[in-house]
Parts: sequence; structure tokens; C-alpha cells
Amino acid sequence: MADLHGTVDDVRIGESPLQRFIVGILHPRSLTLTEPAGETEVGDDADQDAGTEVDADFDPGVSFAHMRKPSTIGLTAGVLDTVASLTVDVAADRYEKDESDSENVGWIRRPFGPLTVDVPLSAVGHGEIPLCEGLALRYVVRGERDGVRSVTLVLVNTFQEPSKGPRDPYCWFRPSMVVRIEGGGFADRRPRSAMHHMDRDELSGALLHRAQRHLAVGHGVAVDWEGGDRVGEVRTTFFPQHDLPLASASRDDVPSLDMVVLASGEYESPDTLISAYESRIDARQNNDLVTLEGLHAETAQRHMDEARRAVGRMRRGLGLLTSDPLVARAFRAMNTVMKMQRERQEMIRSGATGAPAPVVAQWRPFQMAFVLLNLEGLVDPTSEDRDLADVLWFPTGGGKTEAYLGLIALCVVHRRLRGAGGDGSGAGVAVIMRYTLRLLTLQQFERAAGLICALEVWRDTEPDQQEKEPFSIGLWVGQGATPNNVADAAKALRRQGRDTAADTGDPVQLLRCPWCGNRLTPDDYHADRRADQLKVVCPGEGCRFGGTNNLPVHLVDSDVYQNRPSLVIGTVDKFAMLAWRAESGNLFGRGQDAPPELVIQG
Repeated sequence: MADLHGTVDDVRIGESPLQRFIVGILHPRSLTLTEPAGETEVGDDADQDAGTEVDADFDPGVSFAHMRKPSTIGLTAGVLDTVASLTVDVAADRYEKDESDSENVGWIRRPFGPLTVDVPLSAVGHGEIPLCEGLALRYVVRGERDGVRSVTLVLVNTFQEPSKGPRDPYCWFRPSMVVRIEGGGFADRRPRSAMHHMDRDELSGALLHRAQRHLAVGHGVAVDWEGGDRVGEVRTTFFPQHDLPLASASRDDVPSLDMVVLASGEYESPDTLISAYESRIDARQNNDLVTLEGLHAETAQRHMDEARRAVGRMRRGLGLLTSDPLVARAFRAMNTVMKMQRERQEMIRSGATGAPAPVVAQWRPFQMAFVLLNLEGLVDPTSEDRDLADVLWFPTGGGKTEAYLGLIALCVVHRRLRGAGGDGSGAGVAVIMRYTLRLLTLQQFERAAGLICALEVWRDTEPDQQEKEPFSIGLWVGQGATPNNVADAAKALRRQGRDTAADTGDPVQLLRCPWCGNRLTPDDYHADRRADQLKVVCPGEGCRFGGTNNLPVHLVDSDVYQNRPSLVIGTVDKFAMLAWRAESGNLFGRGQDAPPELVIQG
């Protein structure tokens, strides 16, 4: 923080202040910028009068806080209409050339403040309080709404940019404002009447965050305050901090969702999970909803209704495990391969190779709930759930990827078991995962490749599946990351052998075997031009995907179009090119294949 912003200890610096500091600077006003002229009546819209809307009639200087070189910082706070004035402490630093420096590179800090000024709130209007040469405090006082007034305070660098010479002496560094209400406290800025104009999502947000205080908002800077029943002081900061409690995925009222137990066909724990969720809904309905009123109560009731519909979906999914033998078998297979994938993943993360050590593999409650929630829509083409797009939200590292990897495994196995498609093979693309960022796409590809390897090992143990099309995964990210065809892949591999950068994408996307953990080098990637296929063969001794076998991965576009992998992971730019690539129709069920049954947007 000190490197970016500096501190009061930076009394003398040996370089230009604008080169030393990059945060917390009020620049002089550009000669080409002009302020709105004339006096305008101050309205009731806090955002408009703060200059945060493009058609604001009056601008106290907030718009200059959003420029590349801002010349203002400010805040808008809510105060009760009984408050007569605000007390504002202003401080900032300037730097001047050190005339005693023989090398002419030194700069001396010239602090200003803290200076305390009072801002009157007795009348609606706006004004400016000169603080010193080059610095002023502007304010806007608005009329009350629901007993609360909105007040905007803006600290302005009034220096003009010099026509020549350095700008550093005309900048203010580390500006700050501390705003106090003597003997009182700040009030929530949100007008209650605004809720009547909110849509469903906004009403949900207002309900969920109703306990959060909206005392002030910053303009070009953040605003912070101490907690307590009454907040009498708010302050600006360029480095806001907030303690975010860690989310826990475990629950005491849900038994272990062990993958081995579930793979054996025992479904007592998912049933208990659903019952626990239903009990929680009842408790919120009976204890919490009765404390709400108005739109908050209506919104909370809608949430309860949606939660009960989710319970119904999970119940129907669980019911399919006892009524539909194919769904039950796919569910058991999902648990089997997910346990294998978990063991291999833990082994590779530890840097080990070979056979993995056994691990206790359990679903987190939200993961199993997500699988059950989507089960009916996944296996029943006539289900109304197919009109829904479910959002899976959990903090980073909480297990989102594992939840939809499980759903992917269930989907591709069930597709094979029921013999989807015109030829009854269940082949073709079953699942599409779409990502916006290529880096994230490659990271998820590594994890998903381990799952596909586990599915192949499972297929080896199932007599009725051994002769069917192998499960496989395809990477569809474009020439910037991977080659478009096998010839380009061969060219890229030859260049890697000569330590020359390739301009057609890099086919070496897996650096370790996702099954045994052995390191993969460009020598393990084989571009077979005659077969028009890029093969990746693990060098590990005894690996299921070594020797005459190869990893079930397709890394170039031509391979993906020709082999139509069970799972395709792609980026949005490839989907934007669908209309210009006729062969991409192979991925969407053209010919004998059934169309994809699951789309995951990451």
C-alpha cells in the first residue's frame, strides 16, 4: 500500500512524485476541460446531483473523479433532516522541488491540514468553501426524503494544468476527508419508496442485504466507517477493507454423502439431505418471514415458494433412482468415477505418480443437491425443467467444478445406456462447457480430462460398454491456443523441438497425464497425418493410457469435428464462428448423433 500511495513518512523523495505514486492523486484541471456554467436548482435525485448520471444538471465536480487523471474525490452521505451541520476534516500533501538538492532530483513534502470546516445543512443548495490555494471543498445539500437528506461533499483540485513544465507541483497527494456529525449519526441513504420501482432481482437483493448499511458512497474513492448502533463518522480511503467470513459447505444435520455408499445403491443420505433442506425452509417460514412486512415479506414468500419448488425437483430426481434402472445405473457410475477422479486428482496435486492412495470421497451437500435438482431435466426430454437455467454459486474453492463434473459423468453415461441417437450408440457430443477466458478453459480442461479417463476405466469393467465408442474430451479454443488441424499441430511440435515459437497454436496442453501423473513432453504428442489425428500417449509404465493406448483427448479443431467427443470445452469466440464453420454442426447432433443434452456456462 505504501508503494502505491505513500505515507506521511515520505517527507523527501528522490524522484518525481508522479513517478513514485500512482494512487490517491488529485491532478490539476486540464486546460481543455470546462465546468458547467450557471446556477441550477438542486433536485432530489442523489445520483443526478452527484454528477453520476450523464445528464446531470448540476455537477459539483464528481464527474472529474472518473477521469483518467482525476482532479476530485468525494462522497455522498445520508443524514437525518434534523442535523444542522457536518464537520469535515480535510488533509492532503503537495510536493515542491528541493532547492537544496544539487542533483535537482529531490522533492519535499508540504502537508496541508488537517483543516476542520463546517458545512451548513440548514437550507437546500450548494456551495464552495476555499481551503487553501489550489484546494476547495464543494457541497450539495438536497431536500429530505423519508426524513433523510442526501449530502454530497467533493474535494477539488482547483489548480489549472501548466502549459509547460512538470505537473507535479500542482497535484495533491493522499487527499482525505473525515466527516462527522457531532452528537448524531449518519442515516441509511436508501429511500423506502424506491422499492416500488425495483424488479424481482433488485427486490431479492434488497431483502437479502437489508441489514447492510448504506450510509455513504464514494466518488473516485471508497468510504469506510466503524460498526456500531450509531455511526457518527465516515472517512474516505483509497484502500477499503472488509472481513468476509469463509463459507462452509458442511452441515451438521446432513449425514455423510459418501461416494462409495452411493455407488452401492444406498440412497438414505440424499433423502435425509432433502428433508433437512425442507425443515430449514419451514423454520425460515415460521420464524423469519413473520418478522417482515410489505415488499420484503412478499419477496421472502417468493423465495420460500422457489425453495419449495427446488425441494420438489430434488424429490423427483431421487425418485428416479428407484423407479428408473438406467438412471440408477448412471447415478452409481457417476459416484464410482467421481471417486476415481478424486483419488487421481489428489495424487497428482501431491506430485506423486503411479497408483493413488485411497481417499474418503464425499459429496458436499450443495453438490448432491445440485445433481438431484437437475436429474429429471437431464434424463427426461419432456421435463419442464429443460426450460430452466440453474445458477450454481459458491465461493472459489468451494466445489463448484466437482458438482458439474458429477452431472457431466451422469449425463454421458445415461446417454450411452439408453442408446441415444439414430444409430443407438449414444455417441457424439453430450455436454458442452463454454468459458469466456481461455486460461480458465485450459484449467478446467485438465480437471475434466481426469474425469473422462475415469469414465474410460469404468467402461473397461462394464461388459455391455466395452465395444462402444470411447468416452473422450475435446478442447475447442481456436488457433490462438491450439492448432486448427493436424498438419499445423505437426508443424508446431517440430518447432518446439527446435525451441522455436509456433504461430499456429500449441498442441501441448497437458503437461501431466491426468490418470497416472507422469510428466508429458512434446515427444509424447504424435501428429499422425495419414490418420489425420493427434494422439497423446502417456510414457508412464503400466498406465492405462500408455503403450498402444492413448489419452482420450482431442486437442485440434479437426480432431474435435471428426471424433465428436463426449465432452467439448470451448470458448465463446468459437461459438461466435458457428455460422462460418459448416463442420461445427458435427458437434450439435448433425447426422446420426443425438444433440448435446447439457450446456454449462462457466
